[in-house]
Amino acid sequence: TNKNLLLFFSVGFLGCFSTYSSFIYQLFSLIHKRKYLSSLLYYIAVLLLSFLFFCLGYFLILISKN
Repeated sequence: TNKNLLLFFSVGFLGCFSTYSSFIYQLFSLIHKRKYLSSLLYYIAVLLLSFLFFCLGYFLILISKN
């Protein structure tokens, strides 16, 4: 199980790290092109959608347990 746990954390960490760096690069690129409104909307949409899908997944798990 230690091997599976190590695999779980390494894949999770690397996946999270690459996703976060892609997010930051896209945000930087929009700001660098002086597309301030687009960068703000992108930032809000990513955060809002991430939170909403997290909540959806959480509630789906709660429903499936009952």
